[in-house]
Amino acid sequence: MDRPFTALAIRTTPKEKSEEIVYDTECFGTRTTFSYLTVYVDELEEDKLLVMKWNPVALAVFCAKRILKAGNDEIKRLNYVKELFRLMKERGHADDARIRLAYFVEGIANLKTEVLLQEAELEMDKLYREVDVMYDQDPYEVAPILMRILDRKYHRWKMQQLEDMKKTVEAEVKAKVEAEVREKVKAEAKKEVKEKVKKAKKEVKEVSEKWQSKLAEQAALIAELRARLGEN
Repeated sequence: MDRPFTALAIRTTPKEKSEEIVYDTECFGTRTTFSYLTVYVDELEEDKLLVMKWNPVALAVFCAKRILKAGNDEIKRLNYVKELFRLMKERGHADDARIRLAYFVEGIANLKTEVLLQEAELEMDKLYREVDVMYDQDPYEVAPILMRILDRKYHRWKMQQLEDMKKTVEAEVKAKVEAEVREKVKAEAKKEVKEKVKKAKKEVKEVSEKWQSKLAEQAALIAELRARLGEN
């Protein structure tokens, strides 16, 4: 290798005592190990980061530090993402840096609520429109950024398609279940009515047979009385 290279890791989690920051890989017997500089966000001072107006990375780390301090408050995390976008624009940072650092901070924000995600998406779209000049830059430089933009838009489109499909399926299932329930209720009602009619007919028959028996007994008694009167 003719040219030296360097790397910087920005860690958003606290430093552990036994932690070693290295990159280690092995392929077909060749092992490569890098030990590189690491910066821990929680160890940096916010005031010093904020005054570095010429350094967009310091600004992004400043916002990342505030996002981490916000904890589970997603509204605060989103507001800090917006704050980064505003400060980078006010300070005139380069467009490619604004895009890359916006992704970095938004990833740390890790929003889960759909409404807040959509709001963050609108902020990112606004940033894309502001930095359209990137298309005139070196394609090898902007290709990764453009791919992430396309991936992002495809992901949102896919999620919207899934949401629409979910609503359609839910509506179809609901209509089918309601139709089945109506048919079942109707069938059960018919069955219940049929059983009640059958039971009523049986009861009427039993009562009728009972009265017929009594009438026969009365007729026999009358006939017997008449016979006795005739003898006398």
